[in-house]
Amino acid sequence: MLKLFTVSAALVLSLTIANAQTRGSEIMKPSGEKAMKRQDRGSRSLAPKKAGTVPSKIALESDEHLVGFYTTDDLPDLSSGEGYIGMYSNPGQLKAGVIFEDDVLKKRVGGQITKVRFALAVPVDVANVEVRTCTPNYYISDQPIASADLSTTTTQIGWNEATLSTPVTIEDGMYYLVSFEYTQSADPNEPAAWPLVTDMEVKTDITPEYGFLLYGYWPQYGVTDWFTMGSDYGNLCIQAVVKGGSSVDDDIVLKNLVMDKYASKGDELAYSFNIKSDGNAIPSAYVLNITVDGTVVQTLDTPIALTSGSQKYSGRLALPADLSLGSHNFAVSVATINGKVPTQNIDDDTLEAAFTVYEGSATRQMHLIENYTSVQCTYCPLGHDLLEKLQEMYPSKYAWVAIHGAGMGADPFYLTDGSSDFIEYFSMPVGSAYPSAGFDRYILDDDVLNEYGTIGIGLGYSSYYQTTAATMIDDIVTQTYSKIPAFVNVNIATTYDDATKELTIRVFGDGVNGAQQLLDGNRLTVYLTEDGLVSTQYNNGKYDPDYVHNNVLRKIINQYAWGDEVNWTSDSSYENDFTVKLDNTWNAANMHVVAFISGSYAVWKNGDWYYGDFGEAYVNNANMAKVGGSSDIRATVSDTDVTETSRYAVDGRQLSTPVKGLNIVKMSDGTTRKVIVR
Repeated sequence: MLKLFTVSAALVLSLTIANAQTRGSEIMKPSGEKAMKRQDRGSRSLAPKKAGTVPSKIALESDEHLVGFYTTDDLPDLSSGEGYIGMYSNPGQLKAGVIFEDDVLKKRVGGQITKVRFALAVPVDVANVEVRTCTPNYYISDQPIASADLSTTTTQIGWNEATLSTPVTIEDGMYYLVSFEYTQSADPNEPAAWPLVTDMEVKTDITPEYGFLLYGYWPQYGVTDWFTMGSDYGNLCIQAVVKGGSSVDDDIVLKNLVMDKYASKGDELAYSFNIKSDGNAIPSAYVLNITVDGTVVQTLDTPIALTSGSQKYSGRLALPADLSLGSHNFAVSVATINGKVPTQNIDDDTLEAAFTVYEGSATRQMHLIENYTSVQCTYCPLGHDLLEKLQEMYPSKYAWVAIHGAGMGADPFYLTDGSSDFIEYFSMPVGSAYPSAGFDRYILDDDVLNEYGTIGIGLGYSSYYQTTAATMIDDIVTQTYSKIPAFVNVNIATTYDDATKELTIRVFGDGVNGAQQLLDGNRLTVYLTEDGLVSTQYNNGKYDPDYVHNNVLRKIINQYAWGDEVNWTSDSSYENDFTVKLDNTWNAANMHVVAFISGSYAVWKNGDWYYGDFGEAYVNNANMAKVGGSSDIRATVSDTDVTETSRYAVDGRQLSTPVKGLNIVKMSDGTTRKVIVR
């Protein structure tokens, strides 16, 4: 038996990123991460040449189902380069596959896997398709239990299909590794280097914890084995056709609920989810219930005709006017199918998520930048230049904090107490190391700048692209925060005694009605930074002894790296006071205080601190001030100067321009307006 390996040491890969982003010729992958690449979407095109025709939708018999983590006929737009990946640094014969776990097999126990389908972005030689058993603790069988010989078959762009020589009966408690063996090209400039397809934006089901797997010889380790590639590239487009099994006639699956995090009191809540028929027959009628805090507030009677594939449904919910401020629960669930209440396979019949109702908003003051860098990083000066460009183009909008790490070697600005390591743990992008940055600790949902879906994004853009990159970053941050209202001001007042080196800091502010409740669990974090620090910097392959470092994080003032509790003096006002003695080597004249209120990176449970949910750690508001001074940007709670941020049709479609009829307009203060365009 072969034990499933995770990548336990760094894999070295060439790296070319979208829009000619340069993070270095080699990237060291951190422990446990994947070793794959997306196609360069820069100046050169790697779109494959057309070969053959893309198969039409698969015709399934009444007792057949597509099974796997990817169960739709749809594919990414293969002509655009979306979803291409490849392991050109390990050329030769590789096997690509996915372990089908109980999440996707539980309804098909007793059925038979008769066929395997896999997608290709470009025709390459495929030797065979294989199915292996895998135990729940991920021991993979040495030999396949079924296979299909494809050595003489011509592959094509899109779906390819293979019939197994012997059907595989799905056993309860057993997992199955479904894979195909292909020839991997070594030349990244050739389309054949990028043959594999993942779902990327088409993600319609769920992604397995281990992502997909590759089998081959790994010179980095001197072994031949299966290695996990991680889940950040989406699902490998591979699936099985299963005949029979324990499925019922009528079954509906709900997946992927997406909704607004915030809604103004008495406003509408936008939501979407995926729905598909997963039974032996496709229901002609069904009813979904939308509930808020357990009360049915909307009924959807067959809102979309079902298919065996996953489809997206978008809607808007008019919230009850008497809904209180604060957090509430939204849920969508299957009520009836063909007039009957379902009683079997109902664990995937409900989706739910929390949202916050608020009233009014505060003015956004500054956005926090947490920049991860090192004096040993040859491309980090590119990141510094990009952030300087961002501040130059958008003055007084961003508070930049440069956090130096020791992962690449000794760094004189590394915080030896380890406090900054805690922050890096959450924010460092998985696909790269330095230079990178998090913006307001929010996951910027953008395929170009943030292909990995992490808090941190890479900053190593060459000088030619920095203006474009700065504009893109600002656009995404602005668009993201148009949907996140600020609930309090962050004002800073400091007093500094040069004789004693003692600095007192008062962070205070007023908020909207019920701000304390709206920001329940948020914490206040205060950083000290210093400019004008001259130190050796590895820069473009050589050491610069006179490099000037700015915005360097000198200290986290709080008791904990993840901030202190906000000291609320009323339900909408707070004040926190700090005293710190500056190090004798620090130049107070070049120092700043950066303060922000955000969700916590850590939570208190059972008498101890645990890592929190980084998806909820985003910044609500931030500000900065010079040591010995006060913040220049003070704001009051206001609803003036609001502008339109986005516009929608009544069916939920986003509009780029006004369209005749009723338009739903989202404003910069988080409110929504209904406008009739004539």
